[in-house]
Amino acid sequence: MKSVETNMIYIGTVGNNAERIVEKLSEDGIDVLSIDESNIRVVTHLHITPEDVERTISAFSKLT
Repeated sequence: MKSVETNMIYIGTVGNNAERIVEKLSEDGIDVLSIDESNIRVVTHLHITPEDVERTISAFSKLT
């Protein structure tokens, strides 16, 4: 099978706190979507820069 390329990342969270994480990221200007109580979807597109990706990674790393 050939590898599949996608612009979507699915992130599972511990517990039922996906919405809390989405809210915290939103405070840093990061728009992601909770798809249920414990999963988040992140989507990139043409206008997302490498710097945007680094900023998003940094915002995730600050979560407690």
